[in-house]
Amino acid sequence: MKQETTASDRIYEEYMAIVDSTMWAWKPREALALLTEIMDRDVSNPLVFSFHGYLNASVNKNFTEGINTCWGAFDVLRGLAPDQEKYFQPILYLNLGKAYLVSGRKKEAITAFRNGLRIDPESKDLLKEMKRLGVRKNPPFPFLSRSNSLNKYLGKILHFLAAVPR
Repeated sequence: MKQETTASDRIYEEYMAIVDSTMWAWKPREALALLTEIMDRDVSNPLVFSFHGYLNASVNKNFTEGINTCWGAFDVLRGLAPDQEKYFQPILYLNLGKAYLVSGRKKEAITAFRNGLRIDPESKDLLKEMKRLGVRKNPPFPFLSRSNSLNKYLGKILHFLAAVPR
């Protein structure tokens, strides 16, 4: 039996289609306004919360509020679809990481991206963000500083050996 689409579902889908095209057109301020309208209609969707949080931090520079909204998306997801968490969490972590980045909190952003990659190691968006940040591997001897001679030279040797074709 086919489930009937309600008017509120259609409105939500129409809004999200417009938000998606607005984001692709690089108009974040307009996308944020649309997401705010969706949230004002009391739509509890984790993706809406997540994108709204990121854009609020990015566009309005409301860093704390934006990051908190991104975290709230995880709560909404757990409440609505706990069995669907693994499918949505990479996107939620991506937006959380981006919100941390625009607020100047790179370490937390990297942690968010890594958490998303634990769930989906092949996420192109998460991998792209990590590559863009230039995140380095842990030093060979993590108990020594990265600038320690042993870490520097052993790291160079290991890097060279990894590049040698076999």
